[in-house]
Amino acid sequence: MKNQRKISNLLIHRAQREIGILVVVVLLITTLFLAFLVHVTLEQAVNQVSSEQLGGGALETLLVFKRLLLDRMLISLGAGIFIIGFVLVKALHKATGPLGRIVSTLHALGEGEIPKEIVIRQGDYYVELAREVNRVIQVLRVRSSQKESSVRK
Repeated sequence: MKNQRKISNLLIHRAQREIGILVVVVLLITTLFLAFLVHVTLEQAVNQVSSEQLGGGALETLLVFKRLLLDRMLISLGAGIFIIGFVLVKALHKATGPLGRIVSTLHALGEGEIPKEIVIRQGDYYVELAREVNRVIQVLRVRSSQKESSVRK
């Protein structure tokens, strides 16, 4: 039974991929919507103030300010998406990783094998379930060794 993962395949489980993609898409849409709102608001402000009221230099300054604000907002929200995505992947990995190991161990048990115990990492979810499956594996090993020793006699 193989419980090792490749580092290059960070999103190994279907739930991780689906939830991760959903969150990134929602954040991207939110980012674009906020950028659009800022753009429209600043555009309306620029259009309401006539060039006669501000003078040519002030209007140019307002337009530069609008561009800087949009750029900084998009950079900040993009960084936020990256950070939230990273945290989400780590959290999902702690949840779906143990489930994947538990499922593969139960599958091996169903095939009649006595697999290795489930490796529990610090911070994993479903630790209690993994410990109980490990306890079942230990009991099966003891019973198997008792049968083997009785057959040898």
